[in-house]
Amino acid sequence: MTDPAKRALRDKYFKKNAETAIAHGYQQDGVLVVDETLIGDFSPNVFVVSHWSSLKAQKAFQSLAQFKDVKSLRREAWEELKLYDHELDEPLTLTFKKDKTYTLAFAWANPERPSDYYRYMQSLPPLLEEVGGRFVYQINNAVISAHNPDSLPPQQITLVEWDAPDGVEQLQSLPAFSELAKQLRSGTTRFELHKISLRR
Repeated sequence: MTDPAKRALRDKYFKKNAETAIAHGYQQDGVLVVDETLIGDFSPNVFVVSHWSSLKAQKAFQSLAQFKDVKSLRREAWEELKLYDHELDEPLTLTFKKDKTYTLAFAWANPERPSDYYRYMQSLPPLLEEVGGRFVYQINNAVISAHNPDSLPPQQITLVEWDAPDGVEQLQSLPAFSELAKQLRSGTTRFELHKISLRR
């Protein structure tokens, strides 16, 4: 989340970090604008997708004294900043199409009933297909860095592509989905769902 009044602090953060980070293998891939938060009490403005050339390169950058100094600016520049790290086994390319709509979901599984959530996810593809939706990518067990050191990462982050702008609403209106939604509620302690689009 960003406060427009703190733009100068964010500019300072990026100016101090950018060149050194890039030299250590960092690259920003794109910015996903949050058009609407459908579920959840966290309403971010954007999600930034980026990558490092390797986990070793990221750790080398984070060990720099310069990074430790600049990191303190995060609390001043952003009201809330959450960084999710996920190590890839192989290179990944995500393609966003102009004629499609996308949602990004974050799920914190209920430790007392985690199988409810995973049964929900396993049952979802046929219903998605019925309304023109499909899984694009899933991240499991990401590592989080946030203002609150006690923040817990979601067990799963899911990107879905929809043929229609109201695809997610069509899904939620299906009679079969109402039963599945019970598993989602019992199988999670927290769930976020955001409509997103690629910043042009």
